Amino acid sequence: QWVPRLVSNTCLQELTLTLRAVIPSPFALMHHLVSIISNINSSRLEVLYVHIFVQSSRRFSGISRSSPSTMKTGDDAPVLEFHNVLCRNVFRQLARSGVVVEFWACDKRAAQVMADIKPEIATLFTPWLARGILDLRFTPDARP
Repeated sequence: QWVPRLVSNTCLQELTLTLRAVIPSPFALMHHLVSIISNINSSRLEVLYVHIFVQSSRRFSGISRSSPSTMKTGDDAPVLEFHNVLCRNVFRQLARSGVVVEFWACDKRAAQVMADIKPEIATLFTPWLARGILDLRFTPDARP
């Protein structure tokens, strides 16, 4: 996994992140986003776009949607860590609807998996949803 060096960029005002071929798992998503978002240190950040291309293929077929330390087992530590990252002071300048996180299904199976994990994804982003700064999108917007 490659993580961009964002730590030293303290004047960043707009950032677009694209994650491709993401494993359809809330835990995997948390892992990727924590490693990237926790490196943002610009207090001038106003707009953040995150495009996540979810791919469900044979190579992911043996992977469960969650890891052993998931949100389903009652261990809230990974989710709380993610929430702490989203609540850092560096993100206080984000404007209303200044964050767009869009999930793109690359195939029909991925669309179904996204529909299944949609509530868990919303739980991950609760701090930003509560502040009204997040526009969370699922394309196509598959419903279970």
